[in-house]
Amino acid sequence: SKAMSVSQELDELLPSLTHIIMHYLAVERCTIFLYDSKSNELFARVSEDKALKEIRFPSNAGIAGNVCSSEEALIIDDAYSDSRFNQDIDRQTGFRTRSILCAPIWKTENGSKGKRTIIGVAQAINKMEGNFN
Repeated sequence: SKAMSVSQELDELLPSLTHIIMHYLAVERCTIFLYDSKSNELFARVSEDKALKEIRFPSNAGIAGNVCSSEEALIIDDAYSDSRFNQDIDRQTGFRTRSILCAPIWKTENGSKGKRTIIGVAQAINKMEGNFN
C-alpha cells in the first residue's frame, strides 16, 4: 500500500512539474520519464482521454535512454537528423518534434555531497522561440 501511495503522489505531482518546466523553458511539451531499476526501463504516465496510460521502453533507447545511460544532458536542435531519435512516436501521434532538451534527474543521498543515483530524465520538446542553450 505504501508503493501505491507513492505512485498516486507522483501521478499528482508530475503533471504540475511538467507544466512548470514547460512554462519556464517555453516549450510545447515536456515529459518526465522515471527509471525503473528492477526492469531497467524508463516509464512515464501520460494523460490520454482523461485516463492515465503508462509508456515503457528500455533505459538505453532513444534520446531519453541515452541521457539515462550516460547521465549527461543533451540538446538536439534537429531531432530528425539525430539517429538516436525515435520517429515512431511522432508517426503514431501526428506530433512533429523539432528540438529536444533532455536532462538526467538524480536522487542525492546525504545532502549535496552524497552519492548520486539516477531516478529519471526530463525531456522538453520544441523550444517556442530560438534554440535551447
